[in-house]
Amino acid sequence: MTNELLLGVPIVLITAFLLVLRINGGIVFFSVSVGNMLASKLGSEASLIGSMFIKNNGLDNSIVLLILILVPIALSILFTRGTVKGGKMVLNVVPCLSAVLLTILVLAPILPDNFTKQVLSGRLWAELEQLLPVILVVGVISSLVLFRVTKAKEHGSSKKHKKS
Repeated sequence: MTNELLLGVPIVLITAFLLVLRINGGIVFFSVSVGNMLASKLGSEASLIGSMFIKNNGLDNSIVLLILILVPIALSILFTRGTVKGGKMVLNVVPCLSAVLLTILVLAPILPDNFTKQVLSGRLWAELEQLLPVILVVGVISSLVLFRVTKAKEHGSSKKHKKS
């Protein structure tokens, strides 16, 4: 039960946070994917570069990975605050939930061992891992639908009326 609370409570709270601030969940979802790609492709190089500036091995590889994953997410939250309005909020629920679930699936293995042992041993974690393909597909499709519905409307031609 405790393991389920360690995952379930953050999922609900973070999803509610994204929805209350009217943050575009589709952009956050794709930012999680970008952050994960950055961490997997640039993590070791970024850790080496960081260790050149921070002496005494103060920069752990997991910290670099967390930074590479969380910076795109934080920027997308910052830049898309208040962009989903009105009835489109209902469409934003699924991308927000998908983004939160994907973030937890990406971050949990990187976190410290004492936390990871508790979370990764739970039944909810095993179910989440099995649902990863579904989370990805549903997240992509719902994000694209949200993008389509919330895209900026193009204004008509900017011809000025001439007085005769």
